[in-house]
Amino acid sequence: MELAQWPIPADLETRWKEDKPNNNETWRKRPLLRGNDSDCTYSCGEVEIAARLRKAGYQSRWVSEWSSYQHVPCWRPFCVKRRELEELEPELWAADHNLRMRSQSRQEILGKTGGHPDVAAWHTPDDIVYVEYKGPGDKVNKKQDAWAQEVIAQNPARFCYLAAYGIITSQALFAV
Repeated sequence: MELAQWPIPADLETRWKEDKPNNNETWRKRPLLRGNDSDCTYSCGEVEIAARLRKAGYQSRWVSEWSSYQHVPCWRPFCVKRRELEELEPELWAADHNLRMRSQSRQEILGKTGGHPDVAAWHTPDDIVYVEYKGPGDKVNKKQDAWAQEVIAQNPARFCYLAAYGIITSQALFAV
């Protein structure tokens, strides 16, 4: 998946380097990307995947585990914090709940938090595509892999799990 890097304006770069990064503006996402699909001034891989899937006709959300940060205003339509899932995306919450990924029997493997795929896209709650986004130099961790294996083992005909690896360029080239 090809994404274009956002050139951080000098004033923001200076401010972000002087203090610790403003998590409410960036959620520590590096590198920041051009919001070509989301129409945001700047974006991140998870937001751009959700936006691209919407353009392809899916409902989609980045399901974030970063609950302590305020939403970046432009990212909000594409992002839902996991603790907001039941209220803001009840169909997706119900599908996740039906998978019982946080049940007692699976907590030993998955724990109580973490591991949820970054992006979920669906036409109906019975037709979900889960996407784990990995930027350059990142890889799927043990808990994310366990989550994927559990989803696939439960009903491979109902769910699709993908890992999308980002190629960050300085140009704005996008393939759908």
